[in-house]
Amino acid sequence: LKYADRATVLENGVSVLEGSAADLRQRTDIKTYYLGGAPLPPQHFPKETAA
Repeated sequence: LKYADRATVLENGVSVLEGSAADLRQRTDIKTYYLGGAPLPPQHFPKETAA
């Protein structure tokens, strides 16, 4: 997240978190996700269409 503008966190191939790198760095649940713990609930994001 240090070198990215945006990021998507996948769990078993499913997007569970998405947002700006700065916002994701501030989340405590993302640390729990990577260090082990309860899985994050899935969140659904609309697919972006090509311009």
